[in-house]
Amino acid sequence: GLVTIAIALVGLLLALSSLGVPTASVVAIGSFAGLAITFGSQNLVKDLVNGFFILAEDQYAVGDVINVGTASGLVEELNLRITQIRSPDGELITLPNSSINQVKNLTRSWSRVKFHIDIAYQTSPRFALGVLRDLSATFYHDPDWHDKLVAEPEVLGIDRVTHSGMTITVWIRTQPAQQWAVGREFRLRVREALEANGIEIGTPVQVYQLPTNLDNEADTLPETLNH
Repeated sequence: GLVTIAIALVGLLLALSSLGVPTASVVAIGSFAGLAITFGSQNLVKDLVNGFFILAEDQYAVGDVINVGTASGLVEELNLRITQIRSPDGELITLPNSSINQVKNLTRSWSRVKFHIDIAYQTSPRFALGVLRDLSATFYHDPDWHDKLVAEPEVLGIDRVTHSGMTITVWIRTQPAQQWAVGREFRLRVREALEANGIEIGTPVQVYQLPTNLDNEADTLPETLNH
């Protein structure tokens, strides 16, 4: 679009020059007019400038899933002035490019599933880690899912030990935009593997302890209160 406008302006100046119209005057008038338009439409200029850098730096493109802070979803339309995003609820959100300051591109080059699960504290940690590693290898070599994965899922280990149990973290690198389908299938297989191996998930535990001198205090109460 910018190239077309530039060619049209050059052609117009050449045509005016051939008709004997002084091009210097035309350029001066056009400059003043452009300056006035610029002051009157600063927001539009900001949209165009930011849109130019978005396209030039290839921050995102149509078909990417992005998060810009105020909105997230699939990019359906992108030009110099606006970006249109389809939210997970099906809403079409239109954003002026000048309002986009930070972009999280969720589907550029590759994506990731960050999976966390709490295992019951009494479970052998090495046994639980072994089950998840075997499951990850089987999942990676499954012909139905292999092409959707970039690498074999990484069982990172135990990140936390709390009253809820042991938190194990798994990272799964996937092809762009495949993290949601891969994540759902992996969670299903983890659920089945835990049941097959008799591993329970962690549940919060609270212990209530009565004061040790409660009986002694009861003996000191008046007889009417004891009854």
